[in-house]
Amino acid sequence: MNTAQLQNLEKQRHSLAHVLAYAVKRIFPDVKIGIGPVTDTGFYYEFDTDHKFTHEDLTNIEAEMNEIIEENIPFTNIVIPKDQALQTLLQLGETYKTELLNKIPDAEVSFYKTGDDFIDLCRGPHVKSTGELDHFKLTKITKNYWMNDSSRPLLQRIHGVAFETKKKLNDYLENLKKLSEINSILIAQKLNYLIIENDKDVSSPIWLKDGIILQQNLTRFLEEQMIEFDFELMQPPWVTNKPAFLVEKFPEFMQTTQIKGTQNSKDVFYRNNLRSFLVERATTSYNSNKDSAILNIGSVSKTFQGNLHNSNEMKIEHLEDFLETTDAQVISIVDDENLKDSLTENIRLIGTTLKALGFSQFKTILDIPDYQDLTKYIYDEGLWEKSISNLKELLLELKIPSRIREGKTDFYGPKLTIEVKDKYSRSWEVSNITLDPILPTKLLSEDKKQLYFIHTDIIVNIERLIDLLLEHGEGSLPLWVEPVQVEIIALESKYNHKAIKVLRELKKENLRVEFNQNSTNPERQISDSMSRRTPYLIIIGEKEANTDSISVKANGQDIGLMRINEFVNKIEQEIALELDL
Repeated sequence: MNTAQLQNLEKQRHSLAHVLAYAVKRIFPDVKIGIGPVTDTGFYYEFDTDHKFTHEDLTNIEAEMNEIIEENIPFTNIVIPKDQALQTLLQLGETYKTELLNKIPDAEVSFYKTGDDFIDLCRGPHVKSTGELDHFKLTKITKNYWMNDSSRPLLQRIHGVAFETKKKLNDYLENLKKLSEINSILIAQKLNYLIIENDKDVSSPIWLKDGIILQQNLTRFLEEQMIEFDFELMQPPWVTNKPAFLVEKFPEFMQTTQIKGTQNSKDVFYRNNLRSFLVERATTSYNSNKDSAILNIGSVSKTFQGNLHNSNEMKIEHLEDFLETTDAQVISIVDDENLKDSLTENIRLIGTTLKALGFSQFKTILDIPDYQDLTKYIYDEGLWEKSISNLKELLLELKIPSRIREGKTDFYGPKLTIEVKDKYSRSWEVSNITLDPILPTKLLSEDKKQLYFIHTDIIVNIERLIDLLLEHGEGSLPLWVEPVQVEIIALESKYNHKAIKVLRELKKENLRVEFNQNSTNPERQISDSMSRRTPYLIIIGEKEANTDSISVKANGQDIGLMRINEFVNKIEQEIALELDL
């Protein structure tokens, strides 16, 4: 899809979001509306209402949307003074839109009217009229706190998908039907990685042995990557007696709720912002020792998001939605002279990591500020535009294709967001690099040269990565990260001694192997192993015992008799290929 087609599709989806809000207002006049952005596959809109939306409501709302489309109602842009806009929204009772309006610094603001009945704070663009819209479907209802703040009202979101052709819509809906059974939490429970106590109002998973090993494998790999790329590894404390550094320094820009406790009548704060820790350590290190041209610090650490999700109120769909997440972040302090090389190394670090996880191709988004609302950023035009230009030039030099996205960067600088597609063509934003010219000017004691922080999420968080890996492979993982790489099955108990010998030899090679010598039903064992997606299965019977060999199944397929050393070489070569060793 070229740029013009993509822009047209986004315009269609944006217009459908307005039609959705209009349809809901027609059916439920007292509803208050929140935000309604475009997504990678369609759109959604947030609503505040005492009525709990149902799937039957989705059918009725979709029918009302089609009615609005049939009426071919024009979209009309109006620009009015901010004071007049405020009065309009107050008269309509749209408190959420009023809050958004107050954040806009401009003297005049843009609205879009759909006919004479519906008006929404919006800068557009839209199609000319509703009659141009087609190929959409409402898909689900979720809940989300207003502005992602758990202290604010819990709103209902109605989601829809939209595509440029009916075929693409139908293909996506068919995929969606398949995906309803391919859910990372369900897969993780089936593989015995974790259990979830659904009877509790607030809960996070209880990780079991294989799930713990999976997390450890990923954490260890990411830490080794940081060390390989010369980052100083650190582990932040679990509890501190002061709020997170960035929350303390820039509270107006940090939309985060800290988990706080009390010890000896004093407030204590639980770790919930790894970025704050890294920025604080980098700042302290640099201010005390400016001799180093480049300073690199990294950490893989579990943090608390600060939002306690009530499972009775909010359906949790992925592991990343729970209270704890494990972040893998690095930060560098560099000057102009070293900037390009440091950015290139961070891109290479992400590329190496994603390749090891099975994703050889990824897309890059250049995230820039929302120029219509610069109050969301510490904005210095010269520093921001120079940083954006630096990123554009680097992408061009490295021949990395990218697209520009407005409004989703951090408050301190432009960002490169890396996304991969799973086998169902869904996009996952897994990594990012923020070029930050702003915080150094606020935090570092240096006034002679321009310094930058480079904030890199090698992996946004490990739980999101596990979500992606489990759904992409439907339970199968890259061999190097599998909690159990090999299972051994003896066809009769008299071959247990041979199986134990093989077990010991494979463990000497640092392979993760299991053997259950108490099983009396090898056929059931083989079936269970295949359902668990164990990559390799070794069968020991009379033939194998007599020939001092093993029978091997790879991903359920017979590959025949092998010597143990041949099997070990095969696995080592496969892992080396995955890790590009």
